[in-house]
Amino acid sequence: MLSYDGSKGFASVIIRILLPPTLVLLLLTPPLWMMKSTATRQHSAEQEAARQIERANQSIEEKCSGAGSLISCENEVIDASRDYERGEYDLAAQQDMAQYALFGLFVAWSGVLVTSVATFFVYRTLQATLAAVGEAEKATAVARDATQVTARQFRASFKPWINVELRGPFLGGGECASQVRSLEPDEVERPVSIQAQAFVHSIGSIPAIIDDFDIRLMEGPEWPYVPNSPRELGGGKENFFAIMHEGQSIQIDPELGITTNLAPLAVIVLTRENYRSFRMNPPPIVGWVSYSDPLGVRYKHHFAFVAKPAWGDKFLRYGGRRLNYEREVEDGRDQQGPHLGGLAT
Repeated sequence: MLSYDGSKGFASVIIRILLPPTLVLLLLTPPLWMMKSTATRQHSAEQEAARQIERANQSIEEKCSGAGSLISCENEVIDASRDYERGEYDLAAQQDMAQYALFGLFVAWSGVLVTSVATFFVYRTLQATLAAVGEAEKATAVARDATQVTARQFRASFKPWINVELRGPFLGGGECASQVRSLEPDEVERPVSIQAQAFVHSIGSIPAIIDDFDIRLMEGPEWPYVPNSPRELGGGKENFFAIMHEGQSIQIDPELGITTNLAPLAVIVLTRENYRSFRMNPPPIVGWVSYSDPLGVRYKHHFAFVAKPAWGDKFLRYGGRRLNYEREVEDGRDQQGPHLGGLAT
């Protein structure tokens, strides 16, 4: 069934409809014309031969009737016989030439027909070849994608994996709940210490080489009171280095690097304007850990947690996959592309 798509498809349909009768017309017109022309010439030759015979007979009747000379009559008969034979010869020669010409025309147009058919099949072969090339390109693209997926799966299976865990309490300096109680009438502000225990666990079968990290309170318009200091210590130390095998853990501190104590993150000042929002929506703790495998391929593990409630010692993941992910690092920058790992647990 014919179908078309747009102007190109319509043109293709028109070509398919008109091309066969056009080719047949072009192939049959010259032979038919030659056959008609040959028949016309043959008919003219036959008429001319008949006229010659009729003239010869009339000449014989004129010469041989009456008292004419016998010799003259015989000569006329001989001349008439020769004219008759010449006419028959000319007619036979023209018939032979017509047959040869028709045969040559048949051979020539047979060659044209064969060439046309061969050209058509060459064209169809070219179309099939182009279609095969297109399919091969699609198959190559699919194979390339499959290879990339397989490569990523292989790298994900044979790379170090880490996980970050935070433990409380979130507030330091005594009873946590009392620190976020309502301000006393004579109390203008109350400083509160923010802290956490940050653990890095090696959960892969390949050793992880930790060489940098950062951990701090998240800044933003929801938490204008967050007083983060410039990143100077902790992971920023040039001599920070830790090799972690499967199942090992370290506790990190932004000031000491590796520690066994609660890590102080910041001191915020609660006022009558912000203490309620702090109780309901405390600032999250965010950061990242930079590490590499034994071959030198580097990765960056991003994490985010929030204390629930603010005066408790439990932390929940914050921001989903937007803030909790891992990517391969090249030249100190996260590569753009799919996460190597999703939300860590």
